Amino acid sequence: MKAILISEVLEPEEKIKPILDKYGFDLIHYRSPLKAMDNLTEISPDALIINAIDFPRHWKVISQHIRWDKPKESVLLILLTDSSFSKQDQDKASESGIQAMLPTQDNFLEVLPEIKKVFDKYKTVSVDDSLALKNDAENITSNLDKEKASKDYSSRVKCVFVNPNQNTVVTGIVKDITEHYMVFSPDFIDSTNDMEENSIIDDLILQINANQIISKCCLKSNAETMEFSFIELSEKDKELISSVQ
Repeated sequence: MKAILISEVLEPEEKIKPILDKYGFDLIHYRSPLKAMDNLTEISPDALIINAIDFPRHWKVISQHIRWDKPKESVLLILLTDSSFSKQDQDKASESGIQAMLPTQDNFLEVLPEIKKVFDKYKTVSVDDSLALKNDAENITSNLDKEKASKDYSSRVKCVFVNPNQNTVVTGIVKDITEHYMVFSPDFIDSTNDMEENSIIDDLILQINANQIISKCCLKSNAETMEFSFIELSEKDKELISSVQ
C-alpha cells in the first residue's frame, strides 16, 4: 500500500514514516502540492496526508481531485491543522471527504498518537471490505452525519471551472442543480468575488457519478452563493442531471 504526505517541512515525514511502516505503507513525501497532484493518478495512493498549515489553500483542490473518482472507502484523507483552521474550514473538509482533521501546534510529536488511532481503524481493512468502515474515534474531527443530512448534492455532483478574470481553478459545493440552473458555493469567496453577473464560463465541468459534462453557462448572481444558468445542454446531459434530482 502507498501513502502520500504533502508537507513543506520535513519533520512530519520523519515522525510519520515509522507508524506507516508498521502498517505496511510505503510513504512518498512531496514538498510541492502541484507535483503531488501531477502524480496522484500514477501512484494511486491508499492514504493521503496533507499539511494544511503549510498549504491552507491547496488541500481543498487536492481532496476534491481525489474524490472525483475515489470514494471515502478507497482512500483515507487526513489533514494536519492548527488553531487557524476555522469551523467553516472543518465543515468544508467534511463535505470534501476528509476523514480526519488532526490539530498540531508547536510540537509535532503530540499528533502522532492521533495518527496512530486513524491507522488503527484502517490498517486491517481491505478495499473490498472498506464499505463497513466507520470513523468513530473520539479525538478525530469528522462530520459524516452532517453530510448525510445535507440537502446539497455534494456527494453526487462535483463542479470545477476557471475564473476567467484570475485564470485560477475554482472548486466548491453544488447546493442545487436542475437542467436549467445550478447553485454553487465556492470554497474561497475571494476566488470568485471579481466575477460579474452575466459573465460567461465556456467550460464548466460537472462530474456526476462516473460521467462528465462540459457546459457553457452564464453567471446570473454572485453573492454568498453563485447561480449559473446552463447554455445549450444536450438532451443526454439534461437526462444525466435529472438523474440526481
